[in-house]
Amino acid sequence: MDTSRHLRVFVSSTFVDMQKEREKLAKEVFPKIRRLARERQGEFTDVDLRWGITQKEAESGETLRLCLEEIYKCMDSPLFFIGLLGHRYGWVPEEL
Repeated sequence: MDTSRHLRVFVSSTFVDMQKEREKLAKEVFPKIRRLARERQGEFTDVDLRWGITQKEAESGETLRLCLEEIYKCMDSPLFFIGLLGHRYGWVPEEL
């Protein structure tokens, strides 16, 4: 597909916080955007890793690498990154 017609949006927050906000995006906002994109011969993909990282990957320190890989994929199209901030603000990996 022509990447200029494909919009990927990466949604980021701590996995525990912002569940209601992420659900609103996933169930109400993104389907509307997806429909509008198709009407204009485009494609819309939302990237939400809440379901994409296994417990084993998280325990082995793969979370950061997996998130960054998905962000880089989003950079092939116009870059959109939605960061949801709440009371918690993530974690710092032991080794970079």
